[in-house]
Amino acid sequence: MEKILKYCNKYFWIISFIIYFLFVSIAFWHIWDFYFHAEDFLDIQNLLFGSNQLYPYQGVKYLLYPFFWIFGNQPQGYFLSAYFLYSFLPLFLEYVVYSITKKKGLAFFSALYFSTGYVGSMSLTFIESAIPGTIYLYLLLGILILYQKYFRGR
Repeated sequence: MEKILKYCNKYFWIISFIIYFLFVSIAFWHIWDFYFHAEDFLDIQNLLFGSNQLYPYQGVKYLLYPFFWIFGNQPQGYFLSAYFLYSFLPLFLEYVVYSITKKKGLAFFSALYFSTGYVGSMSLTFIESAIPGTIYLYLLLGILILYQKYFRGR
């Protein structure tokens, strides 16, 4: 038993990622239909013809443009990239919680709860919210790390 705990502690981050990847796969199995919604077609049309979106959504166009350049109007690429971006997000969240609290258990279960999809459960259904929303969450967690380093350095 002691060897198992030592092994789990040594490879904690890798084991955590595998568990999160499985939970994200189970929670978001419905995105494998690979179909665009009406809002997604509007985004793709805006990218095709260079028009801009209404007020609160202008930033979405610029976040989706690199993906549009690679995948065009094929939905599989957008959903797979959103899926992989979201799969790494719980690991990053675990790192942020661990760096703030120094408790592996709390960090693991916080990220596990996040990876089940209850938080933002429809976030991967629409391309309009999947990729930009995930990028925003990465940036938010990065800002939390910078604030934590700033306040610890004072």
